[in-house]
Amino acid sequence: MSRISVGPGLEAAGVFILLFMGIIPILEEFNGIIYWGGSISLDEKVRGSLWLIFSALLMSIGYYLPFKNVNFYRFKEIVYSKYDYLRIFIYILLLSYFPLKANNFNIYNFLLKGGELTSDLLVNSKSEFLMIDFFIRPLIFNLGLAILFFSQVHWLKKFFLLLIAIFFAFPTGIYRFLVGILYIPFIYIIFLKKKNTINFKYKKYFISSFLIFSLIFIFPILEIFRNFTFEKYDDFTIGIEYLMTGHYDAYQMFLHALQTDSPTFGYGFLGVILFFYPRSIWDSKPINSGMEVAELTNLSFTNVSMPIFGEFYLNFSYVGILFGSLFLGIIFKVFDKNFTSDLRLNIRSLLYMQVSGSIVILMRGGLLSEFAYVVSIIITWLVIYADSRIFK
Repeated sequence: MSRISVGPGLEAAGVFILLFMGIIPILEEFNGIIYWGGSISLDEKVRGSLWLIFSALLMSIGYYLPFKNVNFYRFKEIVYSKYDYLRIFIYILLLSYFPLKANNFNIYNFLLKGGELTSDLLVNSKSEFLMIDFFIRPLIFNLGLAILFFSQVHWLKKFFLLLIAIFFAFPTGIYRFLVGILYIPFIYIIFLKKKNTINFKYKKYFISSFLIFSLIFIFPILEIFRNFTFEKYDDFTIGIEYLMTGHYDAYQMFLHALQTDSPTFGYGFLGVILFFYPRSIWDSKPINSGMEVAELTNLSFTNVSMPIFGEFYLNFSYVGILFGSLFLGIIFKVFDKNFTSDLRLNIRSLLYMQVSGSIVILMRGGLLSEFAYVVSIIITWLVIYADSRIFK
């Protein structure tokens, strides 16, 4: 069997396992940290760690299994003329009304995630909030990206629309995981662009190094803007200390998942797949797995993560971990083979770049919410592509 190189999908998954399931648990153990008032015995830690090692091995086996690759749809090239630029500009103007109105035209709501300068959203339902924050604002941003890379207009016009797009998805004014998803194409293009292609072999281990740096240093800085104030931040932490503040609780939540013994036999995954189905109609729609485990194990905090290996266990017990890990490796192989088969800078590569930026978030979980957010990002690119084909 010929060895295939590691692509951005498996590399990101490797970062998650190394950091969330390796380094951070060691730091927590040496410092005697257990989050949210939980209780985890030494035997449970040993058993859980062995299952994680086995899961990582199975994922690698799945990645290197020889099988015919599944080729995704190949998008046709997009080239925007000056007339297309005007149309996209009108789209952005029309779309911008909805987030502006929902935020009461308060510009601080777009520059800061929360705090004393921001105001409450003027939305009538959670669905409206999700539509604005996780679809319309990313759509505006991606329209700006499309103009930047695919239009033939003067660079000043590109820059003008890009500024508008960035305003509606400003790094300090959106959720941190969205920052990683939306802005990662800039990082790839700046550091990995060679001629007109994205060369992942150009700088070995760049992706993993950048992800680790972001999780340790960039995310703590973004944390400040979640509740911004002009007062002194006494509890601000960065670097290694930030890794032990509960934000990266995936390992311990996996162990808490193993403390439960009531597999849903796929019902939890059904909720993930049918995320768009409203809870008002589906009364028994599954809740976030992390929240469910937190309630079952009597944790003091329920807004927690649930790593993908925990999702496998909660749905199909230990059999789920075995076959789920193997299947996860196959998914990463299909993703990476499609990602690296066409390295030209086009709409396909931009979509893949943003999806690759979501892998750590998806593996951290909970899957019910994170999967829906990633799908919404994919849909923005499908909308942009469909528009380009209609007006070609």
